[in-house]
Amino acid sequence: MVVADLEDLIGLGTRRYVSPYDIGLTHLGLGDGDSALTWLERAHAERDHQMTFLLVDPRLDPLRSSPRFARLVQVMGFVRAARSGP
Repeated sequence: MVVADLEDLIGLGTRRYVSPYDIGLTHLGLGDGDSALTWLERAHAERDHQMTFLLVDPRLDPLRSSPRFARLVQVMGFVRAARSGP
């Protein structure tokens, strides 16, 4: 199935599973970080398995400085490993 735009992708979600993580990435790609975070929060609530990549997915780099992103990381229980110097 070909999805023409974001509305089609969201509409497809009414008929079959569409990952909220992927919808969040789509919003981010369109420059809408706020909506991206909303969908990532939904992905967390739905226990989307892709959320395990939250700390390492480079596509999420534009969100890393956001307080909402930091809260999401905290709510998920992720802890960044402290770097030990040489």
